[in-house]
Amino acid sequence: LSAMAEPWDSCTTLWWMLLEAEEDLSRAVQKCEDIRREREKGRHVRAKRTEAAEDDLHTASLHFLHLQRQLGLDNSDVDVRAARAGLRRRSAAAAREVRGVGLQL
Repeated sequence: LSAMAEPWDSCTTLWWMLLEAEEDLSRAVQKCEDIRREREKGRHVRAKRTEAAEDDLHTASLHFLHLQRQLGLDNSDVDVRAARAGLRRRSAAAAREVRGVGLQL
């Protein structure tokens, strides 16, 4: 039974990790966009705040790239669509594996 649960468990964990990575990336991009808009309006933005937003974006991007590699993608750029497609393929393979075990029983 534990052998059957493992593919599903890893896929479930990866879906949660992907969701978290997407949210972190989205928040970081939004912070940078907010700063850009403020500057366009002629407002002063503290360097410390800009640096923190850029650091968050860099960290979120690296985290997402690492997740893409875990999914077997060799992209050097963040690609949310490819990551989701890769995880869908992995989930489908896990489902086929579990189905195969069930047919053997």
